[in-house]
Amino acid sequence: MLLSVKQYAIFFALFITILVSTLGFKISENIEDTRQIIEESQKNAAVVELEHAISFTLDNIKKSADSLSRWQEVKQQIHNPDIFAYWYSVRFKKYAFDLQKFTQELMIYDVNGEALDSLVGNSLPYEIDISRVDTFLF
Repeated sequence: MLLSVKQYAIFFALFITILVSTLGFKISENIEDTRQIIEESQKNAAVVELEHAISFTLDNIKKSADSLSRWQEVKQQIHNPDIFAYWYSVRFKKYAFDLQKFTQELMIYDVNGEALDSLVGNSLPYEIDISRVDTFLF
C-alpha cells in the first residue's frame, strides 16, 4: 500500500503539529516551574532582608537606649524629676544627640514604674508593669 504525496504531507503536518504541541506543553510546564522557583526565591530573599532590617533597627535602638541611659542629664532627671518636662522639651528635643532625630516620644520611669511627669501630647503610658523589666539603677 503506497501513500500518495498528499497523504504523506498530511501525516507530516500532523506529526509536526503533535511535536510542536508537545514541545509547547513541556516549555509551558518548565516556565511555570521556573516562575514558582523564582517566586519562592524572592520570598526567601525578602524574609532575609526583612530580618536583617529588623535586626539592624533593634541594634540601633539598643545602642541609642544605652547611650541615653549613660547621658548624665538623664541621671539628673531621675534624681530630680521636678524639671523633667522642661528638660524633655528643651534639652532633649533640641540639644540631645542623634536619638532625638529618631524619637517621637520619650518617657523616663522611676524604679516603681511611674513616669517622672505627664507630658502633654505624649501617648506613652504614665505607669508601666516593671515585673518583666530588667532592673537598671543609676
